[in-house]
Amino acid sequence: FQNNAPWQLIKEDKKVEAQIVCSVSCNIVKILSILISLILPVFAKELQQQLNRNRELFSQANPSLRHHL
Repeated sequence: FQNNAPWQLIKEDKKVEAQIVCSVSCNIVKILSILISLILPVFAKELQQQLNRNRELFSQANPSLRHHL
């Protein structure tokens, strides 16, 4: 996320690229929150709430980005 600097891409009028960076980053955080939910349930729940997601399950840890672009 830091290396791709979406805030800089926006300033350079590269909105599509910025959207891709943000979508991929959010999807990674969502998947990580699912994977850590058994070890750190409270932290995982807080992450999912920040992403406006309800309790996610392992079956929902799909890396597909079809609904994010």
